[in-house]
Amino acid sequence: MALTPKRRKVIDAFMKCFSQKQAMLEAGYSESTASTRSNDVFGDPAVQSEISRRQKLAAHRSDVSLDWIVDRLKMIADANLGDMLDIYSDGSAGINFKKLTPQIRKALTKFSVSERKDGRQGNVIVDTKIGLADQLKALELLIRHLGLSKEKQALELSGEVSLVEQLHAGRSRAGLDGGNPINDEDDAAGLR
Repeated sequence: MALTPKRRKVIDAFMKCFSQKQAMLEAGYSESTASTRSNDVFGDPAVQSEISRRQKLAAHRSDVSLDWIVDRLKMIADANLGDMLDIYSDGSAGINFKKLTPQIRKALTKFSVSERKDGRQGNVIVDTKIGLADQLKALELLIRHLGLSKEKQALELSGEVSLVEQLHAGRSRAGLDGGNPINDEDDAAGLR
């Protein structure tokens, strides 16, 4: 099936923001439709195929591969500012920039140095602020990519699990179903 002009707008917007709901809103869908029916649009094989084609093209143009992404995430997760610290005999510490590792360099998100004078003694105080990328987020992304999540393994080990069973399991974990099995008729009638 060929893509409609509206679905092409959705794809264009999605490639900029990577949010299905936001892409649908930018393409002219109502708030209600964008919130509840995005799976209808993004589940369309023609839409999926076009997004996949564009992502592959962008990855090729930017020379980014999955291996590159995994390596970068590993560097961020391994970055440790403690590797750059020099601890002095009086218990104070200083950052030694000669010890800057490739991991820390890749993980840096913020770096600033400012000087101020101590009003009492006239000494110059140097304030250095360093920010690193979110290491926990990098680890979370690696876990998801490598399939190390316990939830995913449990589903894979149990064999094929229907969508209804997955929803029930999720609702049970979240305490939203009160322990009652999902009734397909209730779902179809919109009662759940």
